[in-house]
This record gives sequence, C-alpha cells and structure tokens, in this order.
Amino acid sequence: MSASTSFEHIALAVDYLVAKRKQARSTQPRLVIVHGHHQPGTACHCGETIEQVFLGVGRRLIALALSPTGLVVVDILARKRSMLLSAAQIEQIAASHPFYMHLGANTASKNRRAIRLARRSIKVFISRFRRLLAKASAQAGVETRPENILVSEPTDLLNITAYRLALPCEFAHVSGSSMG
Repeated sequence: MSASTSFEHIALAVDYLVAKRKQARSTQPRLVIVHGHHQPGTACHCGETIEQVFLGVGRRLIALALSPTGLVVVDILARKRSMLLSAAQIEQIAASHPFYMHLGANTASKNRRAIRLARRSIKVFISRFRRLLAKASAQAGVETRPENILVSEPTDLLNITAYRLALPCEFAHVSGSSMG
C-alpha cells in the first residue's frame, strides 16, 4: 500500500466517523426553550416571557404541557445545566435573578403575575416534568429514561437532593408571543 493510498484510506475512515457522529447528534434528544417578547439584539434579556418548552429529536419538536411555574423551573435548570441545583437553590434563583424578577415585563398585559416558587412545589414540578419527558420520549421513539434526562443526585447534606439536566438545551427567541 502506497503512502497516498494509506492516507486516502485514513481520510475515508475519518469522514465516515464524522458523518456517523453528526447523524447521532441529529437524533440526540434536546430541550428547546422558547422565549417570547424578545428585543432584537439581546439574548435572554429581562422582560421576556417563557412561552414553551419542547423535547426536540432531529427536526421534530414535541411540546411539553407545563404550567407557567413549571416553565420557570425548567428554564432555570436549562440555564444552569452544568450545575447541580437543590430545590432551595432553584427557589433562590427564581426570587433573585433579574430575568425571573422581571419575567414578562415586555408584554402589554397588565395582568402579569409574579412567579413564586416554594421548595415543596419545585419537587412536584420536577415529578411532573419527568412524566411529561417520559410521554414525549415515547412519542419521539427515544429510549431514554426521564431519570437520565433530569438527574437527581443526593448531596453531602442530609436529605438534600440536587437536580440537573443531562441533555443539550437550546434557547429560541421570538419577538412577540406567537404561541398561544
């Protein structure tokens, strides 16, 4: 085998592996969080709304029927995806982060209500979110258990569980509220 033939063989093998990896990534589940009332030129800016959360698989998006409070919990977990968060930490982020404190301020509606999270309600939303993930995963034909998407891990502190999302998350922005 000549040096150029060997190089061509290696190049073909690399191309094959890259194509295989791209195909696997395109079918890997991901969360897509849609923010509404977006101001162009900003990214996840105060005043936006959290319109919807989808489980995305390839080009398919499956809407998850979350309440406004559930949307906030999932948004926090998605933004802090690399961190383990306890219910107390999620509660604190919702109460102190400017994005959540001014959620929906860009809307014309005067009926905007503040989202208040309590630790025990966060645990209920975690459970509901897992059920929705299980349904959406089955609908998409994904064989991933919801416990592997939204991971619960014990911490060093007694009886404290922390949560994290173990899948890629994307944020999409729309100028107005086109969802509903």
